[in-house]
Amino acid sequence: MQEKDLEAILTYSRESNSRHAITGLLLYGSGHFYQILEGSKANVHSLLERIRRDNRHVDLTVIAERDVEERVFPKWWMGFRSLGPSEFADDPAFHNIRTASDLLKIPGAGDKLFKVMYAMYTSLP
Repeated sequence: MQEKDLEAILTYSRESNSRHAITGLLLYGSGHFYQILEGSKANVHSLLERIRRDNRHVDLTVIAERDVEERVFPKWWMGFRSLGPSEFADDPAFHNIRTASDLLKIPGAGDKLFKVMYAMYTSLP
């Protein structure tokens, strides 16, 4: 993935998300995307279907889905951080959680991955 490709994805995503009241976070590292989406169930599911139909995506896996009282990212139409190889390799959450069935093997894995993602994003200089 080239930097210009990431920039194009972010520009489109932020514009589209603002129109559909979707907020969230996107991390990219070692050829993988990790994303958290917040919004109405209908809007998030519609976005997921668009992503599934996009031939640039393969092996899309929803790790966890839940209702929340309030958004964690209320002002981020799509927060983004690109992870370097060492950052990606440093946390086993990115290696141990690839499918929904992986969540069953690791108690609290979905929450752990969320916390890791949030911490990595908020640690930006």
